[in-house]
Amino acid sequence: MTFSRVFATLTGLGPETEPQRAATPGSSPDLAATLLKFERLQLVPAAGGEPTLGAAREVRERIAELLPGVTFDDDGHGSFTRTGYSVAFDAGLEDQVRAVGVRITGGPAAVPPLARLLSKTGWRLESAR
Repeated sequence: MTFSRVFATLTGLGPETEPQRAATPGSSPDLAATLLKFERLQLVPAAGGEPTLGAAREVRERIAELLPGVTFDDDGHGSFTRTGYSVAFDAGLEDQVRAVGVRITGGPAAVPPLARLLSKTGWRLESAR
C-alpha cells in the first residue's frame, strides 16, 4: 500500500477530494435544542440495543470516568459542576439501571460534556416522562 493510499484511508482525503469536517458532538443543534426545550431529561440505552444501561456500579463509574469529578452518593445521585452550569444525575437504587435522570442548570453550556458522554457510551438523551 502506498503512502498516499494510507493517508487517504486515514484522513478520507484522496487526490481529488475535498476535506470533510467531522461533526463536533458538542455543537450538535439537536442536543442543544433538547437541552433548551426540556428541563428534565434522562439517559437511556441506544435504540434497539440493550434494555438497560448496565449494572448500577458500572453506569456510575462510566459517567464518572467520562465526566471527571462526578461522584455518586449512596442514593445514586451525582453532579457535574463547572463554571456556568451543572448537571445532576439520578441513577437510582436498582441493580440494573434502565435510565439515569438528568437535570441541567445553566443551559447550553452543558452540551459539550453531555455530547461526549453520549458519543462515548452510545446512550441517548430524551425527555423524562
